[in-house]
Amino acid sequence: MLCLASERYQGPLTAYGPHDFQLRIACVAGANHVAVSSEDPELEKARAAAQAAAPGPVNKAALEYITERNSKRDRLPDIPFHRLWQLTDAGELTFVGLRSVAQQNLLIASNGTENLVFPITQEQRQHLAQHQRGITLTISAGVTIEAHVQGLER
Repeated sequence: MLCLASERYQGPLTAYGPHDFQLRIACVAGANHVAVSSEDPELEKARAAAQAAAPGPVNKAALEYITERNSKRDRLPDIPFHRLWQLTDAGELTFVGLRSVAQQNLLIASNGTENLVFPITQEQRQHLAQHQRGITLTISAGVTIEAHVQGLER
């Protein structure tokens, strides 16, 4: 339900209710890599710990795309190595493009040496499709994406 709410409301969610309920939401959100915010440091610490302990969600379409691209590197040496985006990749990246594989939208971004593949929502795709390749994106550890255009944040 958290994943659906996050997609529907396009951004971080804020949980309200008794402290034990908020703690459960923070832990479930962290374990499932869903952006849920909290001003309570204890809840944020619980969310971050659950997120760090859980592997990133596996996306078959993203893995299929990565395998296909990396298999062509022997024949086409100008194709950079591709891999899944990880939380440790959070920060500024260069927008390479958008792909759609098996009805899953994928963002391709570069850290300068390799291309990172990141599953995105349809709304994120529509927003990013307005931008030119080569712009700087900031992808936060909370899995939010900001496009920087001519020094402005959008």
